[in-house]
Amino acid sequence: MARPKPDEAAIRDQLLATAESLLSYHGASKVTVTEIAAVCGMSQSNAYRYFPSKASLMAALAERWFADVEAMADEIIAHEATAKEKLREILLATFQLKRTRLEADPALFTAYMELAAANAWAVDAHTATRNDKIIRLVRVHLAETGNRTARAAKVAQTLLDATVIIRDPNLILKYREDFSDERAERLAAFALSLLDAP
Repeated sequence: MARPKPDEAAIRDQLLATAESLLSYHGASKVTVTEIAAVCGMSQSNAYRYFPSKASLMAALAERWFADVEAMADEIIAHEATAKEKLREILLATFQLKRTRLEADPALFTAYMELAAANAWAVDAHTATRNDKIIRLVRVHLAETGNRTARAAKVAQTLLDATVIIRDPNLILKYREDFSDERAERLAAFALSLLDAP
């Protein structure tokens, strides 16, 4: 009787989850594929079947970190609401998601920032995707309010610039003691008021 095929997606997820748990103890630079494989009960060579190098495994972790943020934004965009309400919800939900991650495991949060710094392409891809979503929502808002949609990209950039302190994980870490939900809500309200500035 043939041996059942391994569930490759489940094994990849197991390797990633194990790598993430080890990140919070060792930091990104000290985690090894050998240790990840051992914790998963497999050989190092088997782990390399799913990720050809430590760099590829770490890059997959960085992508997974951003995937959660993107899924959250997509879920909000699918809601029945005005474009401005969706923008507000995305800004505040992004802040709350990142701050919750920081509070749950500061060492892991810091390790993920190290990963992001080492995988700039993943940050760039996430930033481009996020910017595209924000620009589309700003364009819809401008159309809804009878304003020129041609300036959507500039208006979106102003909105992003004004809210960087509640989106950038480095700043969320730096100001964690000072930034409450109420303060984030006030900042988001102010930034969103800029959408209708001439």
